[in-house]
Amino acid sequence: MAQEIVSSLLFKLADAVFKEAVLLYGVKDKVEYVERELRWIQSFLKDADSKRKGNNSVQNWVKDVREVSFMIEDAIDTFLIKVESLSLKEPGILNTLKRVCKKPKKLVAMHNLDSEINKIQARLKEITESKDRYGLKDLGDNNAGIVTLPNRPTVIPEIDEIDVVGFNTEKDKIIGMLLDENISRRSVVSIVGMGGLGKTTLAEKVYQSVKSKKQFEFDVWLTVSQHFKSIDLLKKILQKAYGEKFEKEREEVYYITEVNKFLTEKRYLIVLDDIWSDHVWTQIKGALPDNNKGSRVLITTRFLDIAKKADLESDPFELRLLSEEESLRLLFKKALPRNVFNEGYPHDLLEVANSFSKQCGHLPLALVVVGGMLSTKPRTETAWNKVMRTMDWQTDGKDCIKILASSYEDLPVHLKTCFIYLASFPDDTQYEPKLIIRLWVAEGFIPHDARGTVEEKAEKYLEELAQRCMIQVTDRSRPDSVIWSFRVHDLLLDLAIREAQEKDFLNVFRKQNNSQGSNVTRRVTFQLADYNSDDTSKLAGEYSIPNVRTLFFFGKVVPFDSQFKLLRVLVIIGIYSGEHPYWLINLKSMLHLRCLVFRDCEFETSKLTLDIDHLHNLQTLKIFDCSGIVIKGSESTLANKNLKHVDCAWSCIVIRVGSASPDPPSDEMIFAVYGWREPEIILTIKNDSWEAAFARLDELKQRYPSINLDYLQLNSRVIPLLEITDNLDRRPTRILYLNGEIQSKNASLNDDMFRRYVKNIVLSQSHIDQMQVLPQSQFRRLVLYKGAYIGKRMICSANSFSTLLYLEISLLEKLEEWHIEDGALPELFALVIQKCLKLRVLPNLQYLKKLYYLMLKSMPEKFIRRVQNEDKHKIEHIEEIKIEN
Repeated sequence: MAQEIVSSLLFKLADAVFKEAVLLYGVKDKVEYVERELRWIQSFLKDADSKRKGNNSVQNWVKDVREVSFMIEDAIDTFLIKVESLSLKEPGILNTLKRVCKKPKKLVAMHNLDSEINKIQARLKEITESKDRYGLKDLGDNNAGIVTLPNRPTVIPEIDEIDVVGFNTEKDKIIGMLLDENISRRSVVSIVGMGGLGKTTLAEKVYQSVKSKKQFEFDVWLTVSQHFKSIDLLKKILQKAYGEKFEKEREEVYYITEVNKFLTEKRYLIVLDDIWSDHVWTQIKGALPDNNKGSRVLITTRFLDIAKKADLESDPFELRLLSEEESLRLLFKKALPRNVFNEGYPHDLLEVANSFSKQCGHLPLALVVVGGMLSTKPRTETAWNKVMRTMDWQTDGKDCIKILASSYEDLPVHLKTCFIYLASFPDDTQYEPKLIIRLWVAEGFIPHDARGTVEEKAEKYLEELAQRCMIQVTDRSRPDSVIWSFRVHDLLLDLAIREAQEKDFLNVFRKQNNSQGSNVTRRVTFQLADYNSDDTSKLAGEYSIPNVRTLFFFGKVVPFDSQFKLLRVLVIIGIYSGEHPYWLINLKSMLHLRCLVFRDCEFETSKLTLDIDHLHNLQTLKIFDCSGIVIKGSESTLANKNLKHVDCAWSCIVIRVGSASPDPPSDEMIFAVYGWREPEIILTIKNDSWEAAFARLDELKQRYPSINLDYLQLNSRVIPLLEITDNLDRRPTRILYLNGEIQSKNASLNDDMFRRYVKNIVLSQSHIDQMQVLPQSQFRRLVLYKGAYIGKRMICSANSFSTLLYLEISLLEKLEEWHIEDGALPELFALVIQKCLKLRVLPNLQYLKKLYYLMLKSMPEKFIRRVQNEDKHKIEHIEEIKIEN
């Protein structure tokens, strides 16, 4: 992991802004020395990584490299954030540098970069001198991150029926594919899946069954494993063919020719078990003739791309996890091998067995390991529960973990980083690929180059993890296309957590396993759904993370006493609380922030207003299914070239036209009107003409196609309805908010053109005095806010508003009487009456047969008393009634 940290740091040292800074400040030589030393150390990290297991000295050396890397990163980020703080006063970071560097004392006071670099140089010298003592070598780029594992035996173990529980259908299909007489070409049948799924066990059962049918003239089982030699595989084929060993060493082409010659006239079956590289097939396929005799090759692998390359005409056979029933069957047959369960499983053990099955993630190998342990214990619920409480996969399940770890160890360094980053999320997460990709980019895991965008490269990384069966794809747009969602097996996620914490890559806080780890860790995930406020307050007091770069919060937000000025990634999911921690208000000071995500959050007591105007490094803004959150920006936000991904379920675009535009209504109104669990994104566009304003809106929509322009707010003293209507056909919006007096010359709210493109409308300061001018059909939602209706008497005549579902009247200061005639508002579902202080009597709501929801908010006490007494008959049919003062 130190390799990836150093790589990321070297990328940062090469940043143009930082290079300009050190040049102006006069520390260029020292920084270049640091860069050279890091590049040199990097070449030895690959050897160190392969030797660190079981070698405390090497582990300490790698730890020293990580710590000095963190020192360098802190020095750079702290320096740049102060420079960027000054740049807010004068546009352009480089301009700021040039201005400030004319006053060296001021820059020295701002940050003593020179002193920090001196300390770093001393630590680098110690590290480079110590490497020789540990026998570390420069490995270059070869075999990065690969740990040699012992080869599996080539002797086929005895097959037991219980080992293929759940795969009988799969077994029959594969046997049918191998024996299919309609396919005469040499075809390859591939069994693909993650470690521990039972690929080899299934292949062994298939192999024995096919052998017994004697339809192949020659067959051989070859175990390949990670470090194979093609010559050894070819020798084993010839040894099986001729019954003698080939001791004399010859060129590989000799063995290829001999094998090909022997197999040419035969129908043969070759099993290649546990293939880790596509080089295996490339090097051996020339020895396996396509003789049109129905010959077959059966391979098992963890890599989907290997299977696809081996035979373009055959679909790989991807093994699945066991079902709940299959998992229980395998567990009980291993735990109680002498029992026959014709009438169901032991009732007293069923609950704990289900718990074991879930803990194993329905993985056959894990179930076999657990079943073997339970087979030595008393057949009692108490004994099995004790195993559940005390089992340690690192010791009791080490064989299972070793097999899973081999897949991780085989990953290239960049994929190791991307994989263990998934430990930031809780168990059973359905991962969203777009979010994961943007997080990887924000973290700096994806290098920039000329071969496509970083997002495209990140997609390839994700696809490679899927090909290697490190993640389980749960949904694709279509076969072989984009991944829409995926999961990580629980045991692989546990492996990722252990690796992340061991390497100070990520600290994971859970109630069950609350190990604080190191305070130097740059990433922390708090999975605190079962914490209470006392727990989180205690955690805030005991755990210090001043230099953290990444924070994940699930279920609770910790009330830290810090501003996190160096933060790059902030993800908050599943927060339902009245208050928000104060440090979130200081978001504008997090100038390095690149990714901001809120999902499934509610802040009810006080709204969380976040100003993103100064976050010039922000790349991704994702707000989904939230309430009580207001994100504010302006033209400068839209001008931020780094902000490429805005993904919000609800977007309020505020356009203000003319110098005399009225102020936008308060945030309170917006949330009172709708009450939907969606965030409000306010981007204010100021222009002197409607034409320019709508052109700016088009530019915004083109730049951020993921933005939903659900809510368009237009503010002006006078709103020319005709001009607005002409622009709506090209810019459809779900809700239109008109804040200003409507100029209805040559146009009407009742026009077909207007009703065609607007189904939901909010009016404010419109100065309407008759309901007839409002749309009478096709509309779904109507809100009349302060100044929208100025008449003393409001009448909804029969057959009016025939499609309206939601109606709200709020702050109508002059309204005294409201009459609803029978037949009006026939589809109305929800009605809100708020702060209409002169309204004396509730209208005839008994005519509204479909009215389900009624809210009366901040209405006079006299009005409420009448509703609860004399007018009670008007509301008896309404299912849900809320009265708030």
